[in-house]
Amino acid sequence: MATNSWQARYGPITRRRFLAGTAAGVGAAALIACGGSKEEVALKAGQERAPGAVLYTRDSHLWPDETKTAVAGGIYPGFVDTDNTAGFDPYLGASAETVSTDPYEYLLRKRRGPGIGPGSPEYLEMVPHLAQSYESSSDLTTYTFKLRRGVKFHPIAPVNGREMDIDDWRASYKRFTEVHPNRPNWLEVVDRVEFTDATTMVVKTKIPYFPFVLRGADEDFFFTIMPRELHEKPDLAATTPIGTNYRMLDKYQPSITQEYKRFDGYWQGKPFIDRWHLPIIPEHANRYAQFVAGNTLSFIPTLPEALDLRREVPEALMVAEQIQIDGITRSVFGHYEKTTVPWGDARVRSAMHRAVNWDAILNFETNKDKFAAAGIEIETAFRTHLPPDPAYWLDPRKGELGTESQNYLYDLAEAKKLVAAAGHANGFDMPLVAQQTSAGTDLWNLYHEEMKKAGIIRFEIDLMQNRTAYLDRVIRSANFKGIGWFSGAGGRGDVDYLVARNYHSSGQAAAYTSPKLDQLVEQSRTAPDWTKRAAVLKDMQIECAKVWPVQLANHPFAEWRFEWPWLHNANYDYPGYQHLLWLDGDMPRRNG
Repeated sequence: MATNSWQARYGPITRRRFLAGTAAGVGAAALIACGGSKEEVALKAGQERAPGAVLYTRDSHLWPDETKTAVAGGIYPGFVDTDNTAGFDPYLGASAETVSTDPYEYLLRKRRGPGIGPGSPEYLEMVPHLAQSYESSSDLTTYTFKLRRGVKFHPIAPVNGREMDIDDWRASYKRFTEVHPNRPNWLEVVDRVEFTDATTMVVKTKIPYFPFVLRGADEDFFFTIMPRELHEKPDLAATTPIGTNYRMLDKYQPSITQEYKRFDGYWQGKPFIDRWHLPIIPEHANRYAQFVAGNTLSFIPTLPEALDLRREVPEALMVAEQIQIDGITRSVFGHYEKTTVPWGDARVRSAMHRAVNWDAILNFETNKDKFAAAGIEIETAFRTHLPPDPAYWLDPRKGELGTESQNYLYDLAEAKKLVAAAGHANGFDMPLVAQQTSAGTDLWNLYHEEMKKAGIIRFEIDLMQNRTAYLDRVIRSANFKGIGWFSGAGGRGDVDYLVARNYHSSGQAAAYTSPKLDQLVEQSRTAPDWTKRAAVLKDMQIECAKVWPVQLANHPFAEWRFEWPWLHNANYDYPGYQHLLWLDGDMPRRNG
């Protein structure tokens, strides 16, 4: 159960987020009457989003296409919670969740929108985007992409709105493989790339690689298209973003604001929204106040704040985010002295997880009891070494991993026995490397309190100020001793990034693995179809429970996002579809 000391420390929940002002899709759930009443009215599939609705992103495919009734124009009132300090060149490693990569697009996109439900065959499909078409060879080693004609770059010098051509693809591929920090993931798989004519790019892989197309919009694997002029002048790329996307950067003032305007020459059609105003608001309390005042379209509160915010703005939509099903949150072990340290024993690594009451942490983080009393469902999942994709996930609570299921379940007494059996009855010291920003967060406090109570590990904290240095040392190479702090792995459309990087002996962050785990990772990459691949991934989950290659974080749960009911076509809020978003004609201060 949660303790009072947890309550005393409770503060903002950390989250990886860049643009809290954008809205995702929503769906069928419960409608709670305004004024705090517990009366519930069931929403029908396809019903228009109504003020005060409680909705779930998992059901967003049930909402209708509102394009035919769109009202053009207006200014989107969003915000950004983190300033852009990495520059505008996405090839130098800036996250896809920053202004630096917003102007740029991939060759492929995920199929999303009305009628495309999670878990359906269509949901798994990648469709052509900047590519007009693509095809895969039967042996999964050759992938052919055809250039889409008529795609124009933003009308900004020196590119000046010219049409995209194969030389832009060639220059983007070349520089990606030369300077991008994620290029090892591509080079590991790809043997060569050939540009056979003015409209064709052919990719040859070293092995049959089933996830290649699935990762076609994955910043950790594939490249976006940048005009060759920027590749030729990296200094220009660092200061002047010029892409093909539906909006283009119009104004940027460090620490103050970034503003976009629509790109009328966008190849999929003129966007409905005129402008996007995104002031930089790093303070949580300020973001809260700006939303309540109606100055921003959406806001993500801490879970303890959610019910209070609902009472404060009962007419706002309350939307549960979708739980990730293509990645997990985990911490990696360092390579230094990995065979001689206490946690070099798999029993110790699994005991570290069993010593923490993750269910109690989940209940506390989600305010489960209070939400239940208000008649609101909290969407949660159970953490294992593979994400909770129903196609292959096994549930330890049901014993679906056999005897290894117990390694995922809380049992402090058994955890202590395992550590003692490994020769460390009095516990042990362990370095913990983290970013400065992680210290003091809710999960940090809850986890350390649980570990202190368990009495197994005495952490030696090493906090790093520089994020890039931390990523290079810990996440991208595991060049340290001990364990890193929890961070996400995967989440770009396929589980391969997670398993290849963390569970295969060749992976950059894989300190602990096994020959069988290597074999299973390789089989998951070369499987000829989803059915056979799913069987391999199930076996992989069981082997991970034995080897315990990474440490697992708290159980996942859906955060709440509050929105004013001004955004239409919200189930198109995915890359490649956002030009279809439009603002209600009666939205307050629609034009600023």
